[in-house]
Amino acid sequence: MPRVRTTDKTGDILDAALRRFLHYGLKKTSMQEIARDAGVAVGTLYLYFHDKDALVVGCADRFAEAHHASVQTLLAEKRPADQKLRRYVTERQREWREVGVSAPHAAELAEAVLRLRPERTLDYARQFEVTTRALLREGSAQGVFRHADPERDAPLFVLALSAFFPIAGREHPALPDPSGLGKVVDWFMNLWKKGRPERRMTRKERP
Repeated sequence: MPRVRTTDKTGDILDAALRRFLHYGLKKTSMQEIARDAGVAVGTLYLYFHDKDALVVGCADRFAEAHHASVQTLLAEKRPADQKLRRYVTERQREWREVGVSAPHAAELAEAVLRLRPERTLDYARQFEVTTRALLREGSAQGVFRHADPERDAPLFVLALSAFFPIAGREHPALPDPSGLGKVVDWFMNLWKKGRPERRMTRKERP
């Protein structure tokens, strides 16, 4: 873990490292370049992070911490739960694609995170489910999601959206178009607000 000082440069260093890793790759990024971008001496950089692996771990931990902080801010907002859930999902997808998929060397960084901090990917999924459950409970209390069962529906919702959050370098050609995320969210929202449509009985089932 990075050491804490009176003038802490951890944030500047991790910002510089993440930008370099995503756009130039880990192998082609030097500690000297990261130090220069962060505005610190190379010796100072090594006092915080002893190598690039430590920087990767720092970036992964910071991403998870930022996710958690954004969730706490969202839950504290005074607005309907359906609006908060929709915003949470769309912002997470945008963030995930920017950092984990779209950048030129996102795949290389993703593989490094999976090697060094594999639990962070699981933590992200757990936080997603916990947040969804909390918002479904809130929506139920508000009367917005009158037909939702938070314990049952939160895992199903996360599973249904998982295809829209691929790990870089492991995309499959059958993955859905990212724009389809809104349609899946709308389907669940309609279900939670209006309930399941009644199924008409067939002639054989009629008494």
